[in-house]
Amino acid sequence: MTAAAEFLSYSWVQALGWALLHFLWQGALLGLGAAGLMALPIFRTSQSRYGVALLTLCAMLAAPLCTLAVVYEPTLNLANPVANIPSDVSTPEAVPSVLHCVSREG
Repeated sequence: MTAAAEFLSYSWVQALGWALLHFLWQGALLGLGAAGLMALPIFRTSQSRYGVALLTLCAMLAAPLCTLAVVYEPTLNLANPVANIPSDVSTPEAVPSVLHCVSREG
């Protein structure tokens, strides 16, 4: 496998690509919403239009980050399976009772 193909196989790269792709329609929708708000008579002053534009830009910054958080699914570490075990499983109380039944003798 080439270095580029290996890099693109990472789940975070794929999630980033989907987030940026979704940002195309999210940004367009936010821009249309801002343009619609600025067309209202209540937003005639430059200060109110500036506020709408600033809020829209903040929403445009947050949109791909929120999408990335929703789309990203980390892959399992197949080279080191122990790394895939959650840290809270170290106590016997955290292990389901089904596993205790399997490990009982006799």
